[in-house]
Amino acid sequence: MGKYRFYRHSSYKEGSPRCLWVCVKWCSGCRGSVTSVGAVFTTSRRGNPVIQIGHYRYSRHTRYKLGKKVLWPCVKWAVTNCRASVTTFENQIIAPVFALSKFGKPVIIIGQNRYNKYCRAKGPKANWYCCRWSRVPFFGVSKFGKPVIVIGEYRFNRRSRCKGSRAQWQCCKKTTTGCRASLITANEIIIKSNNCHNH
Repeated sequence: MGKYRFYRHSSYKEGSPRCLWVCVKWCSGCRGSVTSVGAVFTTSRRGNPVIQIGHYRYSRHTRYKLGKKVLWPCVKWAVTNCRASVTTFENQIIAPVFALSKFGKPVIIIGQNRYNKYCRAKGPKANWYCCRWSRVPFFGVSKFGKPVIVIGEYRFNRRSRCKGSRAQWQCCKKTTTGCRASLITANEIIIKSNNCHNH
């Protein structure tokens, strides 16, 4: 998983639906572990096909009666608004693949979609965003209520001197890294961009 390797714990047999994997450096003091849960294709009490993964069940979406690719939303979708889902292709779950991009950065590939790791993510927990999302600028506000533009993993702050409909935006890392990336907008439309970052 990424640059880390895990081996199956001796108390779990091969082929069991639930398995514990421990870091290969367990003897050196590393306590990293991963629990894998196998998927079981079964039927509900009403005879409808479902996928059981651990304690969670997924039912086939009504629009996917025929065809090779099928979407399976969580059975609690209507009750708790759960957005978890599983996608299968020819009755095989499309599993995420951890890889490296051509620039050496970590990516997750799920089917035809690719996700990049958020640059501020530290430690074992990380946020991932779709690589197609990075092309769409998002106009929002910071936690202090100041206007910002987010493009992928980069954030731009509005310069305080700018008044009116035309504004200049600079990378939020300008003071710390000297990044010269900037944007110019008119009526919230980007008319000029220098999206070359040094970080």
